[in-house]
Amino acid sequence: MQQKWIRTVGAFAVASAIAVQLPMRGGSGVALADTEYPTGTGGGIAEQVATVGTAAVVAYGVSTTTGSGIGSGLFAAASAKGLVQLLASRAAEFGELRRLIDLSGLADALAAMDAPVTFFAPTNSAFAVLPADDVAALVSPQNRSKLSNVLQYHIVEGRYSISQLKALPDGTILKTLSGDTVTITNKDGLKVNGSTVGEDDIPFSSGWVHPIGGALTPPSANENN
Repeated sequence: MQQKWIRTVGAFAVASAIAVQLPMRGGSGVALADTEYPTGTGGGIAEQVATVGTAAVVAYGVSTTTGSGIGSGLFAAASAKGLVQLLASRAAEFGELRRLIDLSGLADALAAMDAPVTFFAPTNSAFAVLPADDVAALVSPQNRSKLSNVLQYHIVEGRYSISQLKALPDGTILKTLSGDTVTITNKDGLKVNGSTVGEDDIPFSSGWVHPIGGALTPPSANENN
C-alpha cells in the first residue's frame, strides 16, 4: 500500500511540473492548472493526477496556433535552443545556412523570434549544387536585403510537424515570413515548392526545422531580376 502511495504521489509531482513548465500565450501553465483543480477541493490523489495532466494538455492547446497537436507540443519544454543556436549546433548539416543568416543580418531577429513557425531549411548539400556565381552575387553586401528575403521565404507561419504537413490537403498554400507563399504537395512524397522535405522533426524553442533538398526562390526575387 505504501509503495502504491509513493508511486501515485510521484506521478502527481511529474504531472504538476509539466503543467507549470508548459508555455502559454497570455498566461502560465500553473495558472491554468489551478483553474482546473482549485486548491482545497476534494477528490482522491488519482483524480488529482488525472486533472493536472489534463491541465497540462489544455495549457498546450491554448498556447499553440496553426498546426498545433498534442503529440508535437511538448517540444517547447524539451528544447530551449533558439533557431540560430540550433543551426549552429548542427553545422555538419546546416553550416552554410547559418553562415548566410549571419551575412543577411537576420541572426539577431531570428534568435529573438518567439512566434510559432516552421523552417524549411536547405542543407549544406542543397547549397553545394547551386551555381557559385549565383551564391556569390546573393551574399554580396549590396544584396543583403535580397538575401534576407530569400531566407525568410523558407520560414512559414505556424508550427507544422512532418505528420501534420503530410496530413494537409495536396496543394495547400502557406504564408512565409517574406510575405510570399509556398505550396505543400504530398501525392508523390512530401515537398515544398517541389523540393523534397526530409523526415526529420527538429525542434527549437518556437517551432520545427525540416531539412529540404534544395533552396527555395521567392517569386519576388524573380521579379527583381
